Amino acid sequence: MNSMAELRSYHVHSDQCGYRDTWTDVLTTEFAGKQFTPLEIDNFTASIRCFSVDGSLMLAHARSSAARINHDQDHLVKQDKREFIIHYQMSGTSLNIQAGREALLQPGDFTFCDTGRPYAIQFDAPTDVLVLRLRQDRLVNRLGSLDDLVAIPVSSRNPGAALFSNFIETFWDRAEAGAWQDVDHSLEDAMISLLQLAYRPVIAEQLADRSLHARHWTTAVRFIEDHLTHPDLNLSALANQMRVSPRYVQALFAQRGETLTSHVQAQRLDCAARLLTNPGYRHESILGICLDSGFNDLSYFTRQFRKRFGMPPARYRCAHLSQ
Repeated sequence: MNSMAELRSYHVHSDQCGYRDTWTDVLTTEFAGKQFTPLEIDNFTASIRCFSVDGSLMLAHARSSAARINHDQDHLVKQDKREFIIHYQMSGTSLNIQAGREALLQPGDFTFCDTGRPYAIQFDAPTDVLVLRLRQDRLVNRLGSLDDLVAIPVSSRNPGAALFSNFIETFWDRAEAGAWQDVDHSLEDAMISLLQLAYRPVIAEQLADRSLHARHWTTAVRFIEDHLTHPDLNLSALANQMRVSPRYVQALFAQRGETLTSHVQAQRLDCAARLLTNPGYRHESILGICLDSGFNDLSYFTRQFRKRFGMPPARYRCAHLSQ
């Protein structure tokens, strides 16, 4: 297995003609598609030394002047596979942006990055980063879903993270000293074990947050059901009932890809559809159904009902009650 280890080195400087295209090609080759933008076009230098084993384990040491790196939608369609990689900050700082989160890394900190989604990395001063790629099946087996760990910074003040930091820095020092050919997958297993230890408190906190969010969601849904036809059902009323901020309520619904307004309207339209198909409401006017469902504007109700169910309320009633 050791014979499959491969060491590669790259270096660019702003004095070189076409250095930006050259460095973009290097980043694309080693780390999936990238758009690279130096903050000082005429004063830039960067280098990468990396090795890989059997095409799965990869560790790269990247040094760079201030720059911004983007992995955009255009790059996603061109890459062969999705991977989760670790960004480990050796010196300087970097801002890792992905999935609506921002991870500001200080020396010794690290985070996951998902090459299957857009992201950006920004460093406003010279920076020094280790990039680690491990076998994806082993990572998922030990850490579970990696989606929840993207752009979540892990500090070296975390005891488990400190062990991982010491291990990976020592590991790279030995590799640069010429011992990189001794790397095999037993070291990869050790890294994953340390990562599991480092992420244990992060995962525990996320599970606790999910439990709390689940309880809050249940409370919100029940309150909406009980007050569906009330004209004063709004963000403030729900936040007061839950004893949380309006911003928290907005985030709670955003996690499910909707807003309070869209959720309430969908529930009211479903309520109207049930009333329209209830024989007991056969003689109720469409206006009465509109009001009984929580709407106060017949024209608006009719437009939204048609958009949701593909036909106006009266036709919907006839189609279902005649069956």
